[in-house]
Amino acid sequence: MSNDLKRRMDLGYDLLLERGMVALEAQTAAQMEAFQIDEADWDVDLAAGLIRFASPRGVMAVAEVQVIGTYNEVDETWLWGWANPTLAEGLTVHARQVQAYGAQYDEDALTMNSFNCDEALCWEFVTIAYYLNGAQGVYCGQAGDNLLIFFTFGEVMMEKSEV
Repeated sequence: MSNDLKRRMDLGYDLLLERGMVALEAQTAAQMEAFQIDEADWDVDLAAGLIRFASPRGVMAVAEVQVIGTYNEVDETWLWGWANPTLAEGLTVHARQVQAYGAQYDEDALTMNSFNCDEALCWEFVTIAYYLNGAQGVYCGQAGDNLLIFFTFGEVMMEKSEV
């Protein structure tokens, strides 16, 4: 466990979330400027563990990805990435770290496989995962008609697309 992770694991939930929200807001603003993450088309290759963003300006951004969880919009159910049997263990490292944090602080929502909640709580979870793990960003994309998938991602590599 890195020193940064140890230090973050020592923070209470509210402080961890607050620091995560501040850091994520700044990071997201930079990503919107650099590669228009809010307008980009996205694609995830779970086998390769990569997420790609193609901006309207023709910038292609690629980063390693982690699946934090999914949210079913119909029945308002959250499923943690570590509880999803279809995901490779290597794609759920960040989610598992949130689970460990939840066990340490007796935060039930961070340790239960699945439960009902609203979408705002899903954003809290991905923010916690982002900050706790020192990720470079988060993304939520539509995966099917009624399923949202929440990701964290690592260092972004950009290149000009050929389109």
